[in-house]
Amino acid sequence: HNFVFQVILMLNSQLCYQILQILYIYITCYFLTQIIDKHVINIKANSLLRLALTISGSIFMCHTFNEPEQRNDPTVVPQVGAIFFTILELNHLIMINNKNTRQNKSFIGAIVDYLYFVFSISRTKKSDHLKLSWSNIIYLICSDLFPTLLLCLIASVINKYSINYLNQCLDSEYKVNIIINNYFYIVYYSVFLVIQILCIFSIIGSIIESLTSLLTLKRYKAIPFNDYPLLSVSIKELWSKRYNLIVKERLHRNIFKPLLTSGYSPQFAAFISFFMSGILHVFIIWKQLNDYKGMFTTFLFFVLHGIICIIESFIYPRNKLQNRDKLNGFIIMMRIIITNIIFALTLPLYIGLYVKEYPEMGMVLSETYGDLLNSNLDAFTNYLPMLPCVYPSSMSEISFNAIFLNQF
Repeated sequence: HNFVFQVILMLNSQLCYQILQILYIYITCYFLTQIIDKHVINIKANSLLRLALTISGSIFMCHTFNEPEQRNDPTVVPQVGAIFFTILELNHLIMINNKNTRQNKSFIGAIVDYLYFVFSISRTKKSDHLKLSWSNIIYLICSDLFPTLLLCLIASVINKYSINYLNQCLDSEYKVNIIINNYFYIVYYSVFLVIQILCIFSIIGSIIESLTSLLTLKRYKAIPFNDYPLLSVSIKELWSKRYNLIVKERLHRNIFKPLLTSGYSPQFAAFISFFMSGILHVFIIWKQLNDYKGMFTTFLFFVLHGIICIIESFIYPRNKLQNRDKLNGFIIMMRIIITNIIFALTLPLYIGLYVKEYPEMGMVLSETYGDLLNSNLDAFTNYLPMLPCVYPSSMSEISFNAIFLNQF
């Protein structure tokens, strides 16, 4: 019930109002684009006006952002995401589409495109559609919804366990200051934060997928959040096929694909996609943590992963980069291990920033995501043995003066 309550709060919050404001700006830009295409025949003048309209619309969308009331405010992420990706959609509508496509785009079509964008759904093949009948409804409930809820419960327990573990190990600024001066300890605790992120995404995404399939009788499908990202055989597969697929689809549609169409190489298009993803997360760090050094390391994290993907394209044969059918079991296992090690070693650049925010971050995560699906998860987690907290073995590695200054 806690999860449902939070969803209701979100729908009645400033985020819903912000999305309506963005929709209003988006529709206004659509109509202005129709007027420009109809009355401005000169190609250069038409392009300049559309560019000015795109920039103006983007600025107005940025002004819909509601400044957070406190540090580590979880509402920053959906707010920044809504603005960033709608700006990309606006650019696609006004600048990337050719004139015929823009003129043939109806008002209803523009609204539908925006709704597909907001709710991250797409049509399925007609052969997948089910007729409205009790047998089909029961079939979807038994074959899809119930297994999904069971997996979500397991993910919710893992999420709760990770939250409790970090709250126990990083319950004071003194303990946090001990580990932030040692890179590998930040890697260790960052992994538990990533586990929380994966669990939260899996829970919310899986429920949305199942309900979309059930309520539309498989006429529509929701884009999944994740597809077992820890089983990736390469960093490229991690970002392109397994992790945060909603963001991936939007970057692919608005950045990667247009660059390919313009004649750029796949490597360059992928790198620019990572570049833009870095900019998105820089804004999140800016508004959520107000950490300027963290903004740089966050940008570096995504640029570095873009470079790693380019390197992988040269190291691994192209037909074996992501095709598991062409790999034996040992190679798959080794590449999964290598991919996870590379991913973990880069986590302090981005996820490590949130580790440094403990114990305040722990309280925010506990209040927001601590009891997804069930408010009595401690009844499950209490039966699980808690891992011991890990700190530097030699306290002489840590400067006492640095700790003292950070405390005051």
